[in-house]
Amino acid sequence: MVRALTDKRWLTSRIAASGARLHIGIFTISLAWLAAVYGAARLDHTTTLPLTGKGFFQHGGYIVLHLMTPVALSLSLWALERFRQILERPEPHFIRSAAGSHQFNALRAWHLSSLNLHSRFIWILGLGVVTGALCTTLILTQVISPQATYGNDVFNAVRYRFGYFVANTYLAVSWTVLIPFSLYIVLHITFSMADLLHHARRLRVLHIDLFHSDNCGGLSDFGDLNLRLTLYYIPIIISLIALAETHTRRYTSLLLPAFILPIVLVIQALIGVITMYRAVKTEKHQRMEDLKGLLCDTLDTPQGVQGGTTALLLWKHIHDVNAMPYSDSARVIQLVMPALSLAVGILRLKLM
Repeated sequence: MVRALTDKRWLTSRIAASGARLHIGIFTISLAWLAAVYGAARLDHTTTLPLTGKGFFQHGGYIVLHLMTPVALSLSLWALERFRQILERPEPHFIRSAAGSHQFNALRAWHLSSLNLHSRFIWILGLGVVTGALCTTLILTQVISPQATYGNDVFNAVRYRFGYFVANTYLAVSWTVLIPFSLYIVLHITFSMADLLHHARRLRVLHIDLFHSDNCGGLSDFGDLNLRLTLYYIPIIISLIALAETHTRRYTSLLLPAFILPIVLVIQALIGVITMYRAVKTEKHQRMEDLKGLLCDTLDTPQGVQGGTTALLLWKHIHDVNAMPYSDSARVIQLVMPALSLAVGILRLKLM
């Protein structure tokens, strides 16, 4: 605790030191807790419930939500570790010798410190925790009379004391701590990435290599990071779809995130990409304009044909550089984004 208050790299350094053990530990705790929920349902005799009731084995929404929570948390920590690696090893993305490097390094250090919960913006995380606590209170209220809320009985209703305590404690920890924290990390990385790239471009410390093998100006690391941030929403979408499939009725704690999530997802996916797209597009335009003048000068004279041909090949290469920050943007566009769109579409249909 003392270290967390004084060390401005306490979180990222621990994630880096833990490696795969951290993610294994997260899933181990989650699975052990799920086993405890099953044990509680056995004690309550609610592994299955009659009629439309949802016992432990019948409540696919709870089981999926329980399993998807550590997936979302793990994805956010995975993205944070990747972001730390990019910022702590600035080459080849940022130029150390540039005149604005000192100012940029100070900004880079501030963002890393803020991601380690050392900044005045920590109140945003606090707001998320309060919101999560309100959601938890709403869930605990809903299971007092589950028939009125869900249209069916559930194994974690208040009258089943063991299931109520064990299952809802996990939901309380998830909504109050894990989801606000992971969402804070994901959103913070997105805005930090966009802000750093914007200032790096303005301070002339952003290195855009138009001859990089990734064919997108050497920014594929940021594109990969942005993809990881987008993947964070997949387990949340899956959880909402499972809950919609499980319950007969629709309720506030399901409808609200289902309609807010697509908006957040689109904003999340575009903020970082737009910044990178503009940077590469501007660099391409400047280089192509330089070559255009050379082409016009050399092609007007017979002896300039060979030089003009070389300039034309360079112009064509730069023209073909992908401004989207993905080494294989077709894979992202054709697989990831349609999958997310399909998931959101299915979710909306389930809520009709």
